[in-house]
Amino acid sequence: MPDRHLPRLERTAVRAILLDPDASVLLLLGRDPADPTGPSWWFTPGGGVDPGEPPIAALRRECWEEVGYVPGELHGPLAHRRYAFPFDQRWLVQETDYYWSRVPAFEPRPQQLTDIERRTILGWRWWRRGALAASGHTVYPEDLAELVEAALGGPWDP
Repeated sequence: MPDRHLPRLERTAVRAILLDPDASVLLLLGRDPADPTGPSWWFTPGGGVDPGEPPIAALRRECWEEVGYVPGELHGPLAHRRYAFPFDQRWLVQETDYYWSRVPAFEPRPQQLTDIERRTILGWRWWRRGALAASGHTVYPEDLAELVEAALGGPWDP
């Protein structure tokens, strides 16, 4: 059970569901930097919104920093989630909006990772639905398949 007495950080975040022409979704592999031997999980690019920063500008900045690509048109928000979880020796309480964009296939090349991102992000991969479902990996958001289907306007079955 996580220690709820950890320092608490509340923030607003934005995340991108980036879909290539084959409807594969780009995910980053990460882990809690405070637990380098702990479990890993796949997650969408994005991060915190700075004070006064418009959400779309924050998402474009985060995509550039984390994967080296700035999506053109971002649609959404497709979903809004509130999370509370232990991360990097603090309790993170986060309001997150998810946007989506169709993008060309590209090889991510991080441009400006923060120290915590360098300690968190282990890699990346373009995932097809079948491969992701069969992998047994933990994925965030947990309802990613449904969000991709909503973005595509139908089943996510490339």
